[in-house]
Amino acid sequence: MVAHLLHALEHAECHAAFDREHLSGLTHREMEVFQWPSRGYATKQIAERLGLGSKTMETHRANIMTRLDLRSAEELVNFAVEGRERVLAS
Repeated sequence: MVAHLLHALEHAECHAAFDREHLSGLTHREMEVFQWPSRGYATKQIAERLGLGSKTMETHRANIMTRLDLRSAEELVNFAVEGRERVLAS
């Protein structure tokens, strides 16, 4: 899934912040966590779906935000949705 997402993003017209370098810095689990907000899932729902505790989920989300240089949960969701739209359009 990660390889597919990165491949699709490479071939989509990408916003500068949404490049392969940023996403390739995410771990496999962080990439899984990153994808769920774009599908409309809240943090608690994502944790339940992935079998994670709330603290672990918060840690993953904080790490993703740091690696992608995002400052709020809203930016994270917008970034994930933008990426999903680009992948689906390609």
